[in-house]
Amino acid sequence: MKAYWEEFTLRDWILNALIAAIYVVLTVTPPLNALAYGNIQLRISEALVMLPFYNHKLVPGMTVGCFITNLFSPTAAVDIFVGTFASLLVFLIIIHLQQGYLVPVVAAIINGLIIGAELHFMSQAPFWLTAAYIFIGELIAVIIGYILFRILFQNRQIKRFLL
Repeated sequence: MKAYWEEFTLRDWILNALIAAIYVVLTVTPPLNALAYGNIQLRISEALVMLPFYNHKLVPGMTVGCFITNLFSPTAAVDIFVGTFASLLVFLIIIHLQQGYLVPVVAAIINGLIIGAELHFMSQAPFWLTAAYIFIGELIAVIIGYILFRILFQNRQIKRFLL
């Protein structure tokens, strides 16, 4: 684990801070926050979930962004732990994937199950229905990210900046 942190440069830390801030803004800013929390979620910020697939050094920024965002959750006392854990688990899995098109599916399954269970216990919502709503919202957001980054990475300057 020590080798992972040793390869980080100042530029990497600044990029992580920027990514965390963008994630937070895309989640908590009205009207984007209207569907960011609750039994039916569509976080536009989850489009950024693709970034760790392309650059494993962005896992800390994405995790911190998720943590800060979950501080604004109506169930923050639990969400800062459970939601952040779910996201970190997604990031740690997707950095090992070989195909980018698998990222939306992995993210949707993990978040659907974990966040679905969290909301089930917190609000007594039906587990499978809640998990399905979270799955669909996550799938939509990350597919948007998949398409967006495929287009953005055709520009060499953007690709060099993020990778």
